[in-house]
Amino acid sequence: MALFLPGQIISDIRGKLGGSVFQKSAAGLTIRNKTSAVNRSTISQSVTRSIIKQVQNSWQTLTDDERNTWNSYQDFQGLKQKNIIGNKITGHQLFLKVNTKFLQYGQAVLTVPSFTKSPLTDADWFINIVGVELRLNCTRVMVPGDEFFYLQISSPLNNSVSASSQKKRLLIRATPANTRAVLNTEYIAMYGKLPIPGEKIFWRASLISLVNGLEYSVREFQQSTY
Repeated sequence: MALFLPGQIISDIRGKLGGSVFQKSAAGLTIRNKTSAVNRSTISQSVTRSIIKQVQNSWQTLTDDERNTWNSYQDFQGLKQKNIIGNKITGHQLFLKVNTKFLQYGQAVLTVPSFTKSPLTDADWFINIVGVELRLNCTRVMVPGDEFFYLQISSPLNNSVSASSQKKRLLIRATPANTRAVLNTEYIAMYGKLPIPGEKIFWRASLISLVNGLEYSVREFQQSTY
């Protein structure tokens, strides 16, 4: 920032001119470089907005019978909004909830859900490093034709970090037809490195049915220490 001394021709000047901004201060008129607003929208946020728009457009293309099916399906499932007692979500909201996750993982939009409550057998999860592999382990065989795993995971953090609310990003990988998925390629693409001794990661894992759209075997606020 520089001090500007007006003369006889120009006694006062305010606002923007070219790449400079003129403004009055206690020291007199000052001049500083004009700065542009920073676009804080990340690629991830842009992708999420694009997916939500696609899902909304998909709802608009449903027939009245298909929309009524989703309303009936929501009544059948009886799902509710978090932290709001007795407030059920609508069929439209359930359609958005289900299909946003479907599109995030490259699945086709689920237009007609199956009226079933019981997904496949429950499963548990753990993540560890074996040799040079970062592995997501499931306690039963995953079935790619019927379900896909949904994983959110943090960057490598110092072991002194205790807050499980650390930001986690969606890791997208094809669901294998076994009990294990190696995450190296996708994790390094997101964070540049794998966790090393003295670091930890926070994560959330679940399975999602391709038949009825339900999320199950959910494990939240998990951490793995190395």
